[in-house]
Amino acid sequence: MNTDLEVTPFTTDANGEFRTGSYTSPRTFHVTIEAPGYITRATYVRLRDGTRNVNIDLIANKAPFSLNFYRDLARGVYDNDGPWRLLRLHVSPKVYVRTVDEYGRAIEPEVLRLILATIPRSVKDWSNGTLRVATLESGTETRPREPGWIIVNTIRDRKEELCGLAGVGYVDGFIDLYKERCACGSIKIPASVIAHEVGHALGFFHVDDSDDVMYPTDSGQCRSAELSSRERYHAAIVYSRNRDNLDQDIDPDTMTPLATGGPGLVVEN
Repeated sequence: MNTDLEVTPFTTDANGEFRTGSYTSPRTFHVTIEAPGYITRATYVRLRDGTRNVNIDLIANKAPFSLNFYRDLARGVYDNDGPWRLLRLHVSPKVYVRTVDEYGRAIEPEVLRLILATIPRSVKDWSNGTLRVATLESGTETRPREPGWIIVNTIRDRKEELCGLAGVGYVDGFIDLYKERCACGSIKIPASVIAHEVGHALGFFHVDDSDDVMYPTDSGQCRSAELSSRERYHAAIVYSRNRDNLDQDIDPDTMTPLATGGPGLVVEN
């Protein structure tokens, strides 16, 4: 374990427990942890007098974790657009759903019910329960994008070849849902498409298996909106890390340091 203290470095025992020598309290240390069979972790720890039990978790480089899948889902490698820094949201989003299309015509009640029911569930699923929809509003007016909100519009234009469109991890998020373009029987916008676009809005990219919600094309087979087990597992890791985290599990220097004992703690489909 390395730190920016040159004279009194951290020392660890076989269990990973560590102690420090004297230092001016409080102080922030850059810590790198390497262990056989684990992804290297680099992060920041802020210590003060009396600090105890600073826990730093590592990712075991074995099943069910897959570094390749993680890079596709969380960093955009499959989309040939990465690797990006993690783009997970910091705070629970507010969501506005427009109830009319681009022509001002009302969206069918059953379509709106599905959208309004699926978005909160998907936000919870993609964030491993760390986020929720803070506010869910709907109305006929057009709203501009603004930080902290995800603006959802339903588009009726059948000439468009997309099922949906969303910004990946935007702080001023948006989701466009194309009605009937990827319909599942009488369901004009499948719940799987809504969950897919929410995945983008919460910071996730496409993956290569049609059993996953983040597969880039809709199969027309009425896929479930339920995340696959590997999507849930890897999304939970993403939402246990800081936005802008990098390979290999390297936290940005702008993050809030880990501590205890005091304060301190666009994609097309």
